Amino acid sequence: MAKFGISSFRVAPDDLIDLTYDEYSGIVAAKNALVTMIGVEQKFDLLLQNYADYERELLNISLHQAVYRDLDWRGIQGDIAIITRRLSNLLSAARLYVDQIAQDLHDAFGSQHQVSNEIKVKLSTEYDARLGYRVMEAVRNMMQHRSLPIHRLSYPQDSQPGGARFRTVPSMEVARLKEADLKGSLVQELDSMGKHVPVTPFVRDYVEGLATVHEGLRTASESQLASWDSTIADVQARGVARWGGENDRAFLAVHLDESDEVVASVQVFNELTEYRRVLESKNSVLRNLARRFVSGECDQDA
Repeated sequence: MAKFGISSFRVAPDDLIDLTYDEYSGIVAAKNALVTMIGVEQKFDLLLQNYADYERELLNISLHQAVYRDLDWRGIQGDIAIITRRLSNLLSAARLYVDQIAQDLHDAFGSQHQVSNEIKVKLSTEYDARLGYRVMEAVRNMMQHRSLPIHRLSYPQDSQPGGARFRTVPSMEVARLKEADLKGSLVQELDSMGKHVPVTPFVRDYVEGLATVHEGLRTASESQLASWDSTIADVQARGVARWGGENDRAFLAVHLDESDEVVASVQVFNELTEYRRVLESKNSVLRNLARRFVSGECDQDA
């Protein structure tokens, strides 16, 4: 007769904490779901890191021009190239998140679960509500099939109370965007903005839209995540009570056959929960991303 139980890493059939089949299956399901949700958090973290890289690159270029003022055609092309690389990385990370979220939630919750359906709706809502979301999706398609997205780069400077302000503004040509088979309504929206449109406001709006989706995912999955965390913590506590050790010790949930041979096993450890919470805490301030900007301005009274 098959056996199910909790074991130390040295599996001994006569020294198991007995589990029912349903308990064992619940532990395996909780472990797999938590690993999947960690992957979702990692993809979102990758997205935000690439967004920070894009913004940081604009600041670096602006600082360089503020100090050296060495504009020439070759240098401008180099700046365009590195901004394009940062933008490409950001859009790839965003697409990775968007394309895989449905499968991730299917794996963790099931295709008909409320969380899966809710996030599908949120993605569609953000797409419809945000021009930046729609434009950046079109830009990604343009980069794949037609041309690079940065068609002009300007370095505006103006006087501020504290001195001269230097900026870097990458722009796209609306006529080239039209060639990317844009939807008619999007073409009309862009036409009203002139010949060239700045890229960065669209980027910020896009990232804020995806951040809104991710916040919704965390809220919708909170109770289920707590249940999975509790399942893992219970295995850990029972293992420590039997075999001793610290709270970070790992144990096994095992399935043994009639001959006491291991058919399947899964490692269980509290760091699954802890690492996911670290990522959540790191990327927790998500609202109003599109309305945040960094400045080197420093007032005398600051």
